[in-house]
This record gives sequence, C-alpha cells and structure tokens, in this order.
Amino acid sequence: MRILYFFVVFFLSLTFMPTPWASAGLFDDILKEAARGQVPANQNPGFPQNQSIIPTGPVPARHIIVSVPDTRSFGLGKQTDQWSCGAHVAARLARFYGRNVTYQQAMMDRLAIGIPTMEKLSRFDPSANMIFKSAAAAYGQDSLVKFFGSSAEEEKMLLSRQFGGVNLKEMATFDDLKTILAQNKPVAVMITNGIRQEPMLDKLLKKEVKLNYYHWVLVFGYDDSSRSIHYADSYADQHQVISYDDFQNRWNTRERGFFLNIGTGMFVSERTMVWVDG
Repeated sequence: MRILYFFVVFFLSLTFMPTPWASAGLFDDILKEAARGQVPANQNPGFPQNQSIIPTGPVPARHIIVSVPDTRSFGLGKQTDQWSCGAHVAARLARFYGRNVTYQQAMMDRLAIGIPTMEKLSRFDPSANMIFKSAAAAYGQDSLVKFFGSSAEEEKMLLSRQFGGVNLKEMATFDDLKTILAQNKPVAVMITNGIRQEPMLDKLLKKEVKLNYYHWVLVFGYDDSSRSIHYADSYADQHQVISYDDFQNRWNTRERGFFLNIGTGMFVSERTMVWVDG
C-alpha cells in the first residue's frame, strides 16, 4: 500500500507540474490518461513487439492436454500471495516439460530478474528514471517486483531461464491460441480476475477509481462443442473451465495505465500469450 501511495503521489505531481516527462509528448498523453487506467493505443515506449509466427491452417474442434499438472498432484501448492501467479505458471510449465522446478524456485528466479520493464521505461525519460530510482531506494527491488508482478516480457524472461524457444505474442487471436494448444503446447495468458476499488485513489483523484486485478493462468485445452476453455489456476486445486465468451472478455483487456493493480506488470496488452516450443 505504501508503494502504491508513493507512485500515485509521483504520477500526480508529474501530471500537474511542468517536467521533462510531461513535455515529452507521449508521456504527457499517458499521464492525462492515467486516471482512466489507459495509455493511448499503439504507444508502448521502449518495449519492442516480440511477435512469433504461428502456423496457419485448420485446428481440431476439441483438444485437451490431459497431462498438464494440477496444483495437488505435482506438489506445487497454491499461490500464497498477490504477485507470484507468473512464477506459479512458470513452475507448472516447467513440470509439464519434465523440469523439476518448484513454485518456490520460480519465485526466487522471478525476484532475481527484477523489473526490467520499469527499467526500460526509466531509460526512456529522465523523470521516469527519477521515479524508478527513488522507489527502488525507498522500498528495494524485491518490493517493486511484488508490486508490479510480471509483465509479459518478464514472464518470457522467467521461462527463458528453463527453456530455449520461449515465444511471446500480443494482440493474438483466439485462433492463434487454439492453434498452439492443438500442437500440445500449454499457453500462459494474462486475464482479468475481478475488480477492486482503492479508497486512497478515490480521495486523491476526487473520483471513483476501479482497478482490475490481472492474473497469469495456464490454458491447456478448448472444446468447440461446449464452447469452453480449460485452464489451470494457481489459486485452485483443480483445473478450471470457462466459456469462450467469458474467457475472451477477460483476455481482451485494454488497460495499460500506471494505476493498474498488483500483478499487472506495466503496459498490459490485449490478448497476450506466452508459450514454449518444447
């Protein structure tokens, strides 16, 4: 909570004071949109798109990868906090491909990576660099990781510690997802996981602010006949099933603002997915 307050104060001060960041044009737009939790479309500074080529062609009407480990059978345990869903997904993927990686090991790897997404942002502009360094000095890198969670780039970096051939695609289509699943490859996706209100932000901005929780899950199947997606959730013992419509609504997020909640990472893109060519 103290970290959230720190960032809110800094971002509000930058919004209303003339700074190099505000005069940079792009970040002026970003800051104006921050209260709405959005960044102008197609403006994702310093984060090159890492889009993988997905084979085209027909996919079967149903494909369920039955060997994806659930939380209990492989001793992963449930997620124990609000930030490490990405680490839990990475450990589950590692187990699927025969690597003996625990949830705790994946958490330590995630902390070791740090927050390169924020570091890239800080290199883009001197004011962002000031915020990053001040926050890191005040709270330490581990606390910042636990505040921001795992962005798509950071999830890819985490998986790359165990595998070569880790792929990231943003703005993917539903058919892209089904195509990868049909190749017997589970896919990590970021979805919304409920809404939370933050009274402190309401008071500071003098308006009601609703924030999405974001959550990494591992999709391992689909079924056209029942129009359902099968996925593994780090908070649940057993595999979960969700309708196509509900899944796509939660996957097709458009929020990219600075006021995203714990676990979002920075600059969340619509329909993000990460998978391994194992």
